Amino acid sequence: MGDKKFFITFLVLTWILFQANDLFSDNLSCLVCHGALKGDYMTRQGVRTSLHVDGEKYASSVHADLDCTTCHLKYQDHPQKSLDQGLDETILSIAQVIQKKSPVDPVAQAACIQCHSEIYQQVKQSIHGVNIFEKNETDAALCLDCHGSPHEIVSAPGANTKIGHLKSAVAYEQIVTTCGRCHEQKSVSLKYGFSTRIIERYNESFHGKKYHLGGKNLPVCTTCHGSHNIRSHKDPQSPVYDANKI
Repeated sequence: MGDKKFFITFLVLTWILFQANDLFSDNLSCLVCHGALKGDYMTRQGVRTSLHVDGEKYASSVHADLDCTTCHLKYQDHPQKSLDQGLDETILSIAQVIQKKSPVDPVAQAACIQCHSEIYQQVKQSIHGVNIFEKNETDAALCLDCHGSPHEIVSAPGANTKIGHLKSAVAYEQIVTTCGRCHEQKSVSLKYGFSTRIIERYNESFHGKKYHLGGKNLPVCTTCHGSHNIRSHKDPQSPVYDANKI
């Protein structure tokens, strides 16, 4: 009898938890499930993805003070129902453009503009942004391609001691590897007409050799090309345009 009462009480409390909308914005309520989920899952759109969120890494990230629904705007009213009604038109318009590139939750990716509006405008005008927003390409870099999972982003200048001294993907020590993930792909280089040996040539250069030996304050990709506002070397506004190299 006691076990039956306990089971009924558990069911009632669980039902209350998932019916109370004000609790859905609480990160702990999300992490109870998403912290336990392992492996990949198939979404309704047929996309295989991981739904796991490491609570410790998230708590140590630069986004730790944000509620999950600050970015996952479509799930503010219910954690299991995705709704577009009432969302900001700017965010929705961006989400529609990037839905092929970010099929799992394009609204969450577009939501970066809420805090990083100036940077987002720079990205849209960059060579990466033009390929995404004007040419509808899916292999050009957007926020998460460089910065990694938003649940684990750490400050670029330093290490995060709480999660094993992990470095930001765009930190000085990591940036060449991060850029190389795309720029070392032969299919990408051939498609966009740049050399297939960009990273290799950098590594063989004086700067590259000293960099890989642990040298500090050496020129890396972003030193010359910029970051969010990278432009084609044929663009007069690019720092590596022939007339601007002098």
